[in-house]
Amino acid sequence: MVSLLVVAAPALLATSTDLLTLCKSVGLPKSGYVCGPAAARRIDAACAAVEADGVKPSFPRDLMAIDGEWRLLYSSTLAGSIVPEAFDGLIGTLRAPLAESPLAPREVTQKIDVTKRRCVNALSLSPWPGGAVGRWLRSAPLLGDVLSPLQPAKVQLELDHTFSVEGEGGAGSGGRKAAAGSVMNLNLERVRRTLADMSASAETDRPNSFADLIPRESDYELPSPLAGLVAGSFDTTFVDETVRISRGVSSVAGAPPELRVFERISGSGKKIYRSWQEEEDALAAAAAAGEELDAIEDRWQEGGLDEVESAEGFLEGDDDVPD
Repeated sequence: MVSLLVVAAPALLATSTDLLTLCKSVGLPKSGYVCGPAAARRIDAACAAVEADGVKPSFPRDLMAIDGEWRLLYSSTLAGSIVPEAFDGLIGTLRAPLAESPLAPREVTQKIDVTKRRCVNALSLSPWPGGAVGRWLRSAPLLGDVLSPLQPAKVQLELDHTFSVEGEGGAGSGGRKAAAGSVMNLNLERVRRTLADMSASAETDRPNSFADLIPRESDYELPSPLAGLVAGSFDTTFVDETVRISRGVSSVAGAPPELRVFERISGSGKKIYRSWQEEEDALAAAAAAGEELDAIEDRWQEGGLDEVESAEGFLEGDDDVPD
């Protein structure tokens, strides 16, 4: 007799709340975002389920949905997702040393200012390694005394970009469109660096120490040719009030696109609706419940209200506004 085990395979996660829970359960930000191929595949499958069940935004109409500050919870590039599954156990063994590496990013956030069309990625690095290497440096003759002020230090980096999206009009890009796509094109313009949390000995006991020779702040503006080389594009495949999923648009043939999951830190966020009718019904229900509504513009009209009002044949008061 052949019996079937119905519960052998878990159901795919389909809500953004479940996706957040999964990412946080892996503890990625605390481990340098390293999780290994098995966990990475679970997160990838969860993202695909959320994307399939959700509504993809259309820029520039839905740009305000991504406005605000976000915390990076997962990056497939950092997680070790391209490593063969056979090495999952090895990745688990190496998670702690990799997380203690000076190159392991910590506290990665992204601040998007839609009005100014700027995107700032911020992260921290620890110049002092942890684990056995860190203990050896502390105990090393002469070297430990010279470098010890760096032990609690953090290098904070801000990567300041401008960004653009399709459909915004202007020279060479045609007329404005309300729903042109969901890809952000980023151009890195400035890199700001701050050395913080130095030990007190760097400022008092050893004023002439090696650590005292390191500039506390620096600010670099990238020349235009170099800025073009570090440009990148990311497709926002899902966004709601708390979660954002983006996938890199790779320019290298055969290279796997980076998958990122963000959690909202600040900003109100806006719900993405499937149609103007769905949004209108939701707004009507909110008004009936006594909720205070923001000023409303016609998000669904190609080009926006200004172009509608100036278009030939537009009739004032006509409710038949095209999608």
